[in-house]
Amino acid sequence: TAALRAAAACDPSDAAALTNLGSHLITAGDAAGAVDALREAVARTGPARPKEYAEANFNLGIALRRAGDVDGAARAYQATLSVQPTHADAHLNLGVALQASRPDVAVRAFEAARAPGHAQSTQIRAAIDAIKQQRQQEQ
Repeated sequence: TAALRAAAACDPSDAAALTNLGSHLITAGDAAGAVDALREAVARTGPARPKEYAEANFNLGIALRRAGDVDGAARAYQATLSVQPTHADAHLNLGVALQASRPDVAVRAFEAARAPGHAQSTQIRAAIDAIKQQRQQEQ
């Protein structure tokens, strides 16, 4: 962690170092630290650097969800999708984030995540079916 922090501090324009630090902090269980690093990475990249912006936002979404900010996570996944609309894992995570609060949007996100051969296609189908079943029971 110290080496990643040093690398991030070395070059203020190096968003990749901050994204790497944020990813490491997620893995280490420091969601708050990851959120800070990844927000800075997002600010340093911006949509003009779509690949880096998408990666930083995707990881920010993971960190925010682990920190308990589901709405913030959804916004981060949506930012990822704004520059990489076919990012299947961002669609999947957006669906998970919105499953309880906005089931219609979650179903659309899950449907978009169902790329051919996606490793979690069975789980995605099950989530879609569960939401549809719940909606039928509520009617």
